[in-house]
Amino acid sequence: MNTTPRSWVTAEQLPPSQLDAEFARLTRLGFVRGAREDLTMGNTPGLSLVEQFHTDRAATTELAAETAQSSASAQFKRFAVPGIPGAHGFALLQGGQGGINIAFAKGPYYYLVGQELASGESIKARTASLVAAARHLYQRVSR
Repeated sequence: MNTTPRSWVTAEQLPPSQLDAEFARLTRLGFVRGAREDLTMGNTPGLSLVEQFHTDRAATTELAAETAQSSASAQFKRFAVPGIPGAHGFALLQGGQGGINIAFAKGPYYYLVGQELASGESIKARTASLVAAARHLYQRVSR
């Protein structure tokens, strides 16, 4: 767990040119702490992360900012995430490879779960299992 914006952006292994701007942005939002877990399902890498902020609004702002940053890619594709209010499902592809992600905010927390796609693998083939995992997480944090 990283408990400062500086330790979080350093752990996320951002390019050095982006560290200061991301640190300043998270500081403005009221970042409290974040945790990331790298996951594997068979041979498929994935991740789960959570960021805590001082306010619900800051978590919602983080959701919008992260989705907007990802949508700047020419290979950005949205998909529906039933069962999670306000969730953003999106795929980022480059040269037939990439990943699928689901992000949502709940209270002062921003969540993201993601999974890599193998070369040539269909987004639809992986979406159902990722949506199920995200819904399970959403139900756990909604209790």
